[in-house]
Amino acid sequence: MISHSQPEKYSGLESFFGDEPPLSKAVGYFVVVGFGAAFSIFTTILVYVDKKYSGSNVITSEKFK
Repeated sequence: MISHSQPEKYSGLESFFGDEPPLSKAVGYFVVVGFGAAFSIFTTILVYVDKKYSGSNVITSEKFK
């Protein structure tokens, strides 16, 4: 049987970091939106380079199978 007990000093706390989160809300938005934008731009560049150097001008869904 698994015990779900915790040390006494953390009893009743909702977070191990105290009342303050370890990172600000702005950092969280940067991580989600910034990395999402970076990955989408990177993917767009890869598709453009592939289209330019592959010799085929048509990209269909069959290419991704």
